[in-house]
Amino acid sequence: MSQLHSNILKLLKDKKNVKISTTKLRKLKDGLKKLHEESAGCVQESAGYFAVPLQSQRQETSTLTNGPVPHFLESVTRYVLENFATQEGIIRKNGNERRVMGLKDFMEKNSAHVPQGEYSVHDVICVLKRWLRCLPEPVVPRVLHDIFAKCVELDSHHHSTQALLLTCLLLPTFHLNTLKHVAVFLQEIAKKDFCNKMTSENLAKVLAPSLMPRIVKGEMDLELAKKFSRSSTTAVQVLVDNAPMIGILPPEYEALRNAKLKDFSEDDLSDCEGPPERQNNRKKLFTFLKSK
Repeated sequence: MSQLHSNILKLLKDKKNVKISTTKLRKLKDGLKKLHEESAGCVQESAGYFAVPLQSQRQETSTLTNGPVPHFLESVTRYVLENFATQEGIIRKNGNERRVMGLKDFMEKNSAHVPQGEYSVHDVICVLKRWLRCLPEPVVPRVLHDIFAKCVELDSHHHSTQALLLTCLLLPTFHLNTLKHVAVFLQEIAKKDFCNKMTSENLAKVLAPSLMPRIVKGEMDLELAKKFSRSSTTAVQVLVDNAPMIGILPPEYEALRNAKLKDFSEDDLSDCEGPPERQNNRKKLFTFLKSK
């Protein structure tokens, strides 16, 4: 983990400001450390695409973000945007299961190539959803699911947006690049909602379960699952609406990058340059982690 990641965690661990339990903090820190170590480890590039960790997938430069992303993801999203971005119900409608399985097998054997004219856009999108759901670790890692969900509980849309964007910086590079690419892709689809009838809200409802899949254990968790579904959908919508800002550290948060860990706390942010109202926003940023 980089110093930036450590400083964000230090901000989260400051009990005076966030008052999160020691157990949850330890679990978050350990989970992120393991995640970053696995992502940064020396792994052999896989010839397959499904059920393969993001860090093991063949990479290609994204035409949407200019960063490295899985070749499979770039191939599918480029094909969809070039051919079907205005198709009504895109992302939402299901494909034909037989054709979806056939396309999946074809793409696995042909370097993720999508043959022209043989499959509907709904078939192609179904394969993309299946690829997302098959990832061993979701695009938004499980250890951060609760944090993402809590971000949208902040008292203003501005605070929610800032908290989500800052929390995204905790993701390993492969996950961060993939999340940004998907968000920009969905934003491009949403720009044509006058034709395809798919707003960022509609798109988030459909893809949030694939980006942040929740494992439900037993009937007693159903209400919590419903609450998480609403929160994760809102979080994905916010990220789609602010897609270009994902992975970018705002200038007012440069203290997170350079401060010494032992001396750093959220109060240091109030010493950064900027108007008083912006300073107050920074100090309130992680109040969503306070115990209820």
